[in-house]
Amino acid sequence: MYINLGGQPAMLISAAFALNTIGQFALVALLATFLLSRVVYHCSPVLFNLLLVCLAATVPQYFLMYAGQIYNPNPPAALCATQAALVEGLHCAFAVVSLCLVVEYLAESHTISSKTTRVRYLKITLVALPYLTFLPFSLGVGAYGVSHPGDVRHMPNDLTCTLQNRTLITGTRIVIAILVIVTLATTGPTVTTAFAVIHTLTTRKHLFCKRLPPPSLSRVARIASFALFQATLLIFNVLRTYVASDFLRVAYMVLQALTPLITALNFGSKVECYQAWKSAAIGLSRDWFSKRSCQGTSTADARQEMRIVVDKSVSVVVD
Repeated sequence: MYINLGGQPAMLISAAFALNTIGQFALVALLATFLLSRVVYHCSPVLFNLLLVCLAATVPQYFLMYAGQIYNPNPPAALCATQAALVEGLHCAFAVVSLCLVVEYLAESHTISSKTTRVRYLKITLVALPYLTFLPFSLGVGAYGVSHPGDVRHMPNDLTCTLQNRTLITGTRIVIAILVIVTLATTGPTVTTAFAVIHTLTTRKHLFCKRLPPPSLSRVARIASFALFQATLLIFNVLRTYVASDFLRVAYMVLQALTPLITALNFGSKVECYQAWKSAAIGLSRDWFSKRSCQGTSTADARQEMRIVVDKSVSVVVD
């Protein structure tokens, strides 16, 4: 089944599954930090949505592993169709949500001039757009898989069930490629605008006019690096679909397994997150030591009470 994945394919599959699981825990920790921490004051709803979509996309990739069908060349048709539909839909949603992140930054930096109410509606649209993209692609692939169960198969050297229809697959890849290209094309002017605004604010401090708010260069760098990583992932995905190469299969499998961890590290490597994790670790350690000290004190008190009871129970009988 996995004869072209090296001499020990089981170890490679287990390593990819372990990396994916570690990335899932990292995304859950980052989402919990954004939700519950008092140190992280601002969390973009589109960024939170991106992390949520990335976490959701890591689950259906290993449906066969969860069901114990990873080495079965003919898994159940319903499981295969469900996995193929979710994977294709979430791939499109994942490409859309990164573009939404760039558009949100352009709106917040007033590069896209709009009123406050329009910005509010724009954010609602950017949050809902990935799910509106997921539904038609997922439902379309799912309907085709139900009507043509023979075209959805677990192919050799692949961890997921895939749709064996070149027209639909090519159309999906073209849509994802357009979204990634637009994201990269929009990220370039975003970086240029950020540096230009920084230069304007530092060289014209006494200029009395309405300026753009100072952009966050680290935020721009995170968006740009994530867009580049997504483009690399798309290139490997397209190449492995149309080029029969063992290296491309293994490289794409490793990149796909590293996607949640890289996403969590890219958007979670901030001072606010480090402070939140540090304070949480200090609080947990204090609670643990206080519980240990309370347990030790209660044990000592119990021993002292036992001694007192024993001493009181001793009586002297005089003949």
